[in-house]
Amino acid sequence: MTRGKMRLKTSYGPELELLLVNKNDGSVDCDADRILKTVENPFVYKEFVSNWIEVGAQHSPDLEVMARSLVGNLRYVVDSSAPHGVIPLPVGTSVSNDFPSSRRDKSPSATKKIRSSILSDGWGYVEHCLGLHCHVDAGHSPGKVLKQMQLITGLDLLTTVTASMPFFYGTHNGNDPRTLFYRKCLTPAASGVKALNPYPTSIKGFEEDLQRLYETMTMLANRKGLPHDERIADSMYRNISGPIRRVIEDGGRNTIEHRAADSTLPSYAMAYFALLKTFNEYVLRDDVQVRIDGELDNSYTIDPQGRLVLPRFGLLKKLEPVKAKRGMGSPEIAKWVGNMYETALGLIDPVDEKYLGPVQGMVEDRRNLSDLIAYTAKSNGMLDGRELREGAEKDLRLAYGQELMRDLDLMERRLSQRTKSEYGPIPQDDKVYSRVRP
Repeated sequence: MTRGKMRLKTSYGPELELLLVNKNDGSVDCDADRILKTVENPFVYKEFVSNWIEVGAQHSPDLEVMARSLVGNLRYVVDSSAPHGVIPLPVGTSVSNDFPSSRRDKSPSATKKIRSSILSDGWGYVEHCLGLHCHVDAGHSPGKVLKQMQLITGLDLLTTVTASMPFFYGTHNGNDPRTLFYRKCLTPAASGVKALNPYPTSIKGFEEDLQRLYETMTMLANRKGLPHDERIADSMYRNISGPIRRVIEDGGRNTIEHRAADSTLPSYAMAYFALLKTFNEYVLRDDVQVRIDGELDNSYTIDPQGRLVLPRFGLLKKLEPVKAKRGMGSPEIAKWVGNMYETALGLIDPVDEKYLGPVQGMVEDRRNLSDLIAYTAKSNGMLDGRELREGAEKDLRLAYGQELMRDLDLMERRLSQRTKSEYGPIPQDDKVYSRVRP
């Protein structure tokens, strides 16, 4: 397979949701505002719950520019939080349910009432699920935008790369419980909301499906006599689209947002972006098409006609819970991650290859970051069966905080060198997967 010669100027930008934790005892800290008051960084944002902060980064077609911005901003938030006795964790779940209610000023009580009434009490789960959101510049033609949307649907497997916390409400709930609870807690009346939906076949059809979901939510709200206004309508419309959302920002930037991944350590976030960028740039070429009829063996490969093969939707949907529950412990998921890694190696810009270290470790060791966290809990006596012992969630958060500091140091070292060939093989100490040994 030959490397592509065409490098499209498509920008990529991350958003990481961070859980605030007391750095001394591991409890959740519920006062983000006191930290935000001291922050002077345009990429640090207030979130809809009072113990989260969101950090973003400069959008750029150069992953190194984006990585330097993300790592620098994350380091800034860590340093700004330290005087308050807090460490911000880019982690997929809050681990247990010691969590405050939504902010009234950003998520109006009426909006929350509509969501909880229509979407079931399970909507509260969302307040325990922290994500990594990725913005990708939309292509310059409807055909290219459609290929991107199909690609992002098919790359739902990337949640295995970012899965960072196997515990939810204090229970070991698989490899990526955020996916299970975030997508499965909704009522049948609103099926399709937040869900992994079929590959779009046209942009118009995607928008029409979204409008139908919105109308269903509105109808259910009206039947319950719940208040409804434009602010609530806008909030609901923006948040029902599932893993893919089209965003047109105030400045005119037109992006496609992928909203499926766990918030995770920066090295894994960059591995995710390296894979996404590699495949996105490939399918944006005029002479490249995607196939969406892949089976287990040939998904995430390039066929003889140069088409990127994505899994047929029925198979992708069938393996969605398998991915969330077993991760790399599933032979099918391990096969797909291996295919994705090998295909990416043949397409990736050499300067981005250094970000694939975590995926290399995943393929070699058949474990991901979530497996590391599960092993940490098991090996340190934190578990009683599948349940965390009382107080163990705090120790687990602190252990994750230590991993964050190691990962930040690792990323800063890697960003001082440009290519994999320049820094040589990944040192064993730099592969966190080498420590995941039952």
